[in-house]
Amino acid sequence: MATTPLENQSMSSEQGIPEDYRSYSTPSGVAGLPGDYQPLADRLLSCLTPRTPELQAAAAAVGLYAGLETRTDPATYRWEGLKRSGSKRLPSVLFQYTLSGRGAYKDASGVHPLPPGRAFLAVIPSAHVYYLPAGESWTFWWVIVHHPYAVQRLAAAVGGVGRLLSATAGSPVALAAAEVFEGATRGGFNDQYDREAAVFRYMLELERHFHERSVSATERDRLLADTRRYVLENLSRRVGTVELARRQGMTRSHFAHHFKHVTGRPPADYVTEVRLAQAARLLTTTEHGLKQLAESCGFADANHLCKSFRRRYHLSPGAYRKQGR
Repeated sequence: MATTPLENQSMSSEQGIPEDYRSYSTPSGVAGLPGDYQPLADRLLSCLTPRTPELQAAAAAVGLYAGLETRTDPATYRWEGLKRSGSKRLPSVLFQYTLSGRGAYKDASGVHPLPPGRAFLAVIPSAHVYYLPAGESWTFWWVIVHHPYAVQRLAAAVGGVGRLLSATAGSPVALAAAEVFEGATRGGFNDQYDREAAVFRYMLELERHFHERSVSATERDRLLADTRRYVLENLSRRVGTVELARRQGMTRSHFAHHFKHVTGRPPADYVTEVRLAQAARLLTTTEHGLKQLAESCGFADANHLCKSFRRRYHLSPGAYRKQGR
C-alpha cells in the first residue's frame, strides 16, 4: 500500500474550530489501496476540494468536524484523550478509521494496533491515547460529533471511554460515517433535519455494530453463514424472508425479529448485501453485461441492480468495474 506525496493544506485560518482540530496535512491523493478502500478514499478526498474556511466554520457551528490525514512523523502525532479540548460536561465522540499504514490506540486494556479497516470510537475527554508508532506511516480519516444526544448514546456504547472496531470500506458503519464526513466537509446537508438524520444513521449503525458483537458469535455467524449459503445456492432467483423463515420453521414476522436480534439487521438487507457482493465480484472477474449480471444475481433487471449497487457502493457498476481493474 502506498500513498502519493503529501500536499500540505493548512487549516490554521479556519474560524470557529477548536484549536486542536485546526491544523493538519491533507494528502493530495491516496493510491494503491486494495478492494473497496480505494473508492472510499477517492470519495473522501473529493469532499476536501475545495475545503474552504466557510464550509468548515458552518460545520463547526453545528458540532461536526472531519478530516483525512497522512502522518509520517511519530514526534508530531500523539493525542491524549484527557488533554484534548472540551469538557466532561460537553464531550464529543471521535471515529477514526485507517486506510493504509498503521497507527496505535491505547487504553486501560493495553495497546492495540490500527491496520487498514481497523477503527476506534473514543469519547473526548477520556482516558485513552492514540498515536503514530515509530517506523510507521498512517493514512486515516476521522469524524468528530458534538451532538449531545448522539454523544450520550455512543458514550454509553463504549463504556464512557472508547472501543475498537473492524469494518470493511463498504460496511454500513463506514458508509454512515462517510455520509457525515461529506456533510461536514462539503456543507452537503440541505437543512437541520438532513443533518440530524445523517448523525442518527451514523449513531445507529455504530450501536448496531457493537450489538452484533455482543450476541453469541457462534449463533450470529451460523445464521449469517447459513443464510448466505442458501442465497448463493439460489442466486439467480429472488429469495424472500418468507422462504428463509420457512427453512427455519418460523413465521415471517418471528424470523425477521429473530434475525434482526441476532445479527442487528433485517434479513432482506443482508440478502441484498450478499447479492451485491457477488455482483461486485463478477464485475471485476468477468465481462458479463449488466442485464446478465442482474439475472444471475437475482435482481429484477439491470436498472434495479444499478440503483441498489450505487446506493451501497456510491459508484455505478461501470465505474466500479473500471476501478477494480
